[in-house]
Amino acid sequence: MKSSWKLLWGMKSRTAWTGGVGALALLAASVLIPTDAGARPVKQPLHPTVVDQNAQGRAVVSIHRVGKRMQGKMMVAGRNLAPNSTFGVSVAGVHIGKFTTSGAGSGAARFSSQPTGHAQFLGVDPSGSLLEVSDDQGEDVMEADMPDDTQAGDIQCCLPDECEETSPDECAAENGTNMGAGSCFPDPCPTTPPSGDIVCCVPDAGE
Repeated sequence: MKSSWKLLWGMKSRTAWTGGVGALALLAASVLIPTDAGARPVKQPLHPTVVDQNAQGRAVVSIHRVGKRMQGKMMVAGRNLAPNSTFGVSVAGVHIGKFTTSGAGSGAARFSSQPTGHAQFLGVDPSGSLLEVSDDQGEDVMEADMPDDTQAGDIQCCLPDECEETSPDECAAENGTNMGAGSCFPDPCPTTPPSGDIVCCVPDAGE
């Protein structure tokens, strides 16, 4: 059965962003996240820096389980930025993507661990990290400390076919491998080597 879905931006958020955001609101409303029990949507405002004190923005992140794997989506949106300009997006000081503003100074970037269309690749869990938006000179114009929603004391536990965020005792009870503190996105567990017959190339008998 397919998971139910909801809008990434709720009515309350759209109301707060009315006026001058037209296309941005529509873009944000088009991004969906699952509402199943494994979803962890986090909405966080982006705060302006001294470089551009009029800048406003928001980041929305969802890390959720699909089958036995964790997947992630993120939207970074801004307004009151320099028009027709390119802005970079960084997590923990590492550049992960960019977006270009409209003539009105609004723009947004979509990220996904399974990107389609204009979405950019998301290969890091932003939870607990500093997210920054920088201008084409490398100066940060907006930033936010993303909340860390992991349970205190939980570790990455590698089981035979999946990663679970659980306590060290529970991991040991399931005969899992403790990979230390952190998120199961991206998956830290080593890929299980293929089992069974293999193709073996040997020299010709006459050589």
